[in-house]
Amino acid sequence: MPIIILMAGLLEATGLPAATLYQWLSALLLARLIHPIGMYARPGTWQFSLFRIGGMAITLFVMFSCAKQIIQRFWLDRFLAGLDLASWPGLARWPFEILIHTPWWAFAALALLIWSGIQALLPRTRAIGQVLITPSVFIVWGLASLLTRSSAAPYLLRAWLIPAAVFAALAWLTGRSSAITVDPARKLISLPGSPIPLIRSLCVFAAKYGLGVAFALAQDRRADIEFCNILVSGASAGYFSGWALRLLSIYRQRTYTNPRNA
Repeated sequence: MPIIILMAGLLEATGLPAATLYQWLSALLLARLIHPIGMYARPGTWQFSLFRIGGMAITLFVMFSCAKQIIQRFWLDRFLAGLDLASWPGLARWPFEILIHTPWWAFAALALLIWSGIQALLPRTRAIGQVLITPSVFIVWGLASLLTRSSAAPYLLRAWLIPAAVFAALAWLTGRSSAITVDPARKLISLPGSPIPLIRSLCVFAAKYGLGVAFALAQDRRADIEFCNILVSGASAGYFSGWALRLLSIYRQRTYTNPRNA
């Protein structure tokens, strides 16, 4: 908290727009309010995962946002000006420009997906809230793409909903339940090891990131790229929604059918 407040004060003194600062500090206030609720919750419960882990995640998001802004204001902008990227050949300039214009949260999301995918290679026992973190990332990402683009073109809403419904049904029908076990007493769920979660997450991330880069570079094809992005967003959000609902259904069913173990 002291570090974030000091960084926020520095950014305010150097001219960061007040609206941006208010958004970050409002998120920080929310995180600090919900965090104590999670501290009093029992580990493994949804209250623990939502309030304590969620409060920590929001706090870290604000901290890294402030740090990134400080680095950009005091070093990165001057460094890039000294490189004179405009004089570089296109093939040498584009990869560097893509890298520096990628929002930092994309790297954080990629690290989270790789970490969770590596863990999924081996059998694991987790609280239900922890298992749902990765699906939540893709669901929020898919919804964000819809909300930011469909308002300008209502037909994109239909383009999002159709693959979302199809892939949600696909995830529900193909979900394996025989290898999943539930411990109602400790509210834990055990999943078998598989490389599929890692491959699935990286493929969706690569598709979304690639379309984002193409949208920024190919200005004459933005309408087509935006349509493809909406399709991928709907498919990924629908698939992970169906997968999460299937998992929750199995968890609830086996919890209530084994009350003696609770």
